[in-house]
Amino acid sequence: MSEAKKTNKRNYSRPSLEKLVVVNNEAAIEALDTYVNKAMYAIYALDVILFYIGDDEVADAANQQVKDLFDTKSELFQNEIQKNQAKIDDLSLEPVTYSEQRSKAYKVYSPLCSKYLKLIQKFDLSCSLLDTLWMHDELDSKYALRS
Repeated sequence: MSEAKKTNKRNYSRPSLEKLVVVNNEAAIEALDTYVNKAMYAIYALDVILFYIGDDEVADAANQQVKDLFDTKSELFQNEIQKNQAKIDDLSLEPVTYSEQRSKAYKVYSPLCSKYLKLIQKFDLSCSLLDTLWMHDELDSKYALRS
């Protein structure tokens, strides 16, 4: 390939948001370090690229399935968060602190990617509430450490 053809590659302008994700719990840190970049790439491919390379009907169906899955998981996390936060508030428990924290900024190029990052944050919050209950002896170790 000639040098002229290499330099004529067009850069595309696409909308994005920058989202800062901060997690404290070890499980959430591990998820952030191990899975988020790969998942964000795959979700972008599904949410955007599939519409360019595939049939609209197939792309819509695939996107809807992932959106429904994310919505279901988000609702499960939200229910757990509300239940555990209510217990913590009723007992006036102090929240735990963590010895480590991980924060990372992500460029978000699609709505499903944004939903995914919100799930990661809900996962971290849910784990933190379980840790709070565990540290105050409101949760058995065998249950807390497997959650």
